[in-house]
Amino acid sequence: MEVLFVHAGLPRPDDGSIRSWRALSWLAERHKVCLLPLYADTARIIETPNLPAGVEVLDPLPLPQTWLGWLRQRLYPLPPREPLARLCRAVAHAAAHCDWLYLGWWALAVFNEVTSRPVTTWDWDSLSLWHLSAVRAARIIGFPKAALHFENALCYLAFERFLLRAHVLSAPSLREAAWLYHVTRRPTVLVRNCVEMGRLKTAAERPPSEAPPKVLFVGSLDYGPNRDGLRWFVTSVWPQVLRRVHNAELVIAGWRNRSSMPPELAQAKGITLCENLPTPDLIKLYAQARVFIAPIWYGGGIPNKVLEAAAAARPVVATTHIARAFSPLHPPFRVTDRSTLFAAHIVAYLVHPDTADEAGRASRNWVRENYSEEQWNRDMERLQQKVLAALSGF
Repeated sequence: MEVLFVHAGLPRPDDGSIRSWRALSWLAERHKVCLLPLYADTARIIETPNLPAGVEVLDPLPLPQTWLGWLRQRLYPLPPREPLARLCRAVAHAAAHCDWLYLGWWALAVFNEVTSRPVTTWDWDSLSLWHLSAVRAARIIGFPKAALHFENALCYLAFERFLLRAHVLSAPSLREAAWLYHVTRRPTVLVRNCVEMGRLKTAAERPPSEAPPKVLFVGSLDYGPNRDGLRWFVTSVWPQVLRRVHNAELVIAGWRNRSSMPPELAQAKGITLCENLPTPDLIKLYAQARVFIAPIWYGGGIPNKVLEAAAAARPVVATTHIARAFSPLHPPFRVTDRSTLFAAHIVAYLVHPDTADEAGRASRNWVRENYSEEQWNRDMERLQQKVLAALSGF
């Protein structure tokens, strides 16, 4: 098949677009693939990462500068109609001779006008469910903010129900896949994220018991769920940990963290901030941590950094929102929404190294069984079969 892969910017193996990069790699090994990047600043196309072999990069399509805030914030689902129509026509023209149009980023759901051949797939989490999860976290984020998310959830629910016309949908979690199928009634495939176990082997070889009493969080603070979750953790959980383990250290690693740091984090004790770390340095951080935390209350998809920490044989303490993302695979994490229990789980790993080692081994084995490259290949094969079935129906 000939595949046109459309993405906002170029997929990279070292940032939040890694899922798209892996999908692009998988497709390029089996089909003729053209990559059509979208850019607000077409000069940035010069910053070409190492793309998979065999991928032809087409001339980028420009995004209006006024769309940038809309793309970043996941707010109302549709930008101005006329620029959207022009962009849809340009994508449809580029895909005219292809068999498969792969839309590889959440904002590309705007291409609701692409309904004829080629077969169109859209890969991401449900945006309405993303906002609804924020509504459930009202006591953490505040009721005015939750009300805004509720309004956005209704907008996206209407969009997914009536305007999202992709032939086949794919989602990273069973929760997202079930919800999208329920809302759209379109074929939906679960394509779980993939973790390269070998890349994290060096971190896994150092057991948590050999690490200092460090608690690690990985995620950019300019992303709302990360920022709100850490604010809750630092104000409600971290003081309890420090009272029982005085030399404990919280390490926060991510992109653009200093400019986005809430005042509560800047004033807290025992916190080290690391930002813009390359992948090798991040792997070292996993090896240096005793326990990994995921105090996230809302959002969508699968948190890759949680999978990476588990693959690095680190015990994980998480909220129920994070645990539900992995349902029904029953991750071997300590799960709670109560600040006292969250702190108690962390302290247990800090003061009982053998317990941390056992939990770390269980975490790595669980990732190997459920999020391996072999599992990714099987899920992508199922997606391809759905596309072939849709193609044969034309």
